[in-house]
Amino acid sequence: MNEIVRRHTSIGASLGLAVLTLGVFGFSQNIGPESCVRRYHDAVRRRAWGEVQATLLQDLQSYGPIALTEGVADMMSRGLQPRVRRTVRDPDAVYVVVSYVDGEGVSRQDLNYILVATRSGWRIDADMTLIRFRRSLGVY
Repeated sequence: MNEIVRRHTSIGASLGLAVLTLGVFGFSQNIGPESCVRRYHDAVRRRAWGEVQATLLQDLQSYGPIALTEGVADMMSRGLQPRVRRTVRDPDAVYVVVSYVDGEGVSRQDLNYILVATRSGWRIDADMTLIRFRRSLGVY
């Protein structure tokens, strides 16, 4: 009898731990810097400009966000899909590396998004993202 009780207790504890782990993972996936970048791309794809603005540090009507968003929208209109590759955390910011891949999974363009933590969550610093991208191309 004790063996049966122990087995049921172990199974119950294992199931409880699995549910807790999946719940925490699912929740944390929606609040980090990677989630902000995914929400940005989803909003650009749907042309949901209010939602795009909610992911940006600067006003969508300023140069940096306009140029970045137009470039991303152009890549996506050509069939390139964004894929988050990695995240690098520095003391001042977080860099989320996104590859834009074609239908065969070949990366055609990489872009390092710079994100900063704000009171209302992570936001893309479109100005700095654009500056770093241009520098990587040798354009200042």
